[in-house]
Amino acid sequence: MKKVVVMLGAYALIGLACAQSKWDLFGVIDLNLRKVENGNLSAVSMGQGTVNASRLGFRGEEDLGGGLKTAFWLEHGFNPDTGSALSATQFWNRRSTLSLLSNLGEVRLGHDNTPGYWNLIVFDPFGGGGVGSVINALNAGAFSTPLNSGATTISRSDNGVGYFLPSGLGGVYGHLQLTAAEGVAGAKHTGARLGYAAGPINIAASYGNTKIANSKDFDIYSMGATWSFNRLKLSAQYIDMKTGMVSRYRADGGQHTALVGATVQVGAGQIKAAYTEGRGNGYYDTLRTKQLALGYVHNLSRRTALYTYAARVQNKGGSGYIVGPVPRVTAASVDPAGTVTTSSMAPQDASGHYVPKTSRGIEFGIRHSF
Repeated sequence: MKKVVVMLGAYALIGLACAQSKWDLFGVIDLNLRKVENGNLSAVSMGQGTVNASRLGFRGEEDLGGGLKTAFWLEHGFNPDTGSALSATQFWNRRSTLSLLSNLGEVRLGHDNTPGYWNLIVFDPFGGGGVGSVINALNAGAFSTPLNSGATTISRSDNGVGYFLPSGLGGVYGHLQLTAAEGVAGAKHTGARLGYAAGPINIAASYGNTKIANSKDFDIYSMGATWSFNRLKLSAQYIDMKTGMVSRYRADGGQHTALVGATVQVGAGQIKAAYTEGRGNGYYDTLRTKQLALGYVHNLSRRTALYTYAARVQNKGGSGYIVGPVPRVTAASVDPAGTVTTSSMAPQDASGHYVPKTSRGIEFGIRHSF
């Protein structure tokens, strides 16, 4: 009897809360079979998060009256192939924020995407996921962090205070973010993004600065655009990364990366294509990489889709980028004395010349959102 009373009381409280606010449970499960060849290593594995990252989340808002609202968003990333958490240290690793919204915009606190990351994935036909992602040409395989800078903020940041411009500004949108390091190296970040979207055009520029060791900086600039007409959407993006630290060794290095791509609507599906090229400078002057990616997504319903992606990365000089983390490769590193250990994807021969390797991959999968 007591249990019944408690349950009725809980339902009553939930009903009262729902009358004053709204919230929902949401998620994505994205699984695929993937074959990747990184140099002379080859592996077939089960991957996840290609079309959309697998996640489970809660979000909601409360109307405070007078045009003022408060909102929360909690989002957990997981590996559906094993049932394990995607991060061993952060349960709500994708997002955990609390916001205050009005007709003046949104103030958002917590763990969230950086402004620059939004630019990277919005103007990538592959949305930053899978073997065709533009992120492959920025970090994966070759370095443990972007350019071995030690920066941990290329995608998300902790302890952030963000501001978003309100809607209704004639297509102009913007995002400013400041984050505190709180004793964590490579985590203090300042970022901004400003764009314009109206009709067939969407264009935006972003900038991010992260404080790294020895009072040095890691900077990333990007500009991207899409143009849609009929069933075709063209994409273009330029990314410039700079660092004042290479591992624990003081050195100036950078990389310029450019992408051109297209998405074509074909019946219930989409054909995607992108070509990305990266070129190093300064300390990374020998770095050269090219990636070609093709894909098709077929929508079985509004929530479920089948897909196949394929990509090939051609490394040159000292670059060692890859399309997928399995089979595992050794990242490049530099010790305090400046001794370089190259990536296993770009080893050096007896004469000290780089022998870069090619990475290629293909995946077939299914995605369901709820």
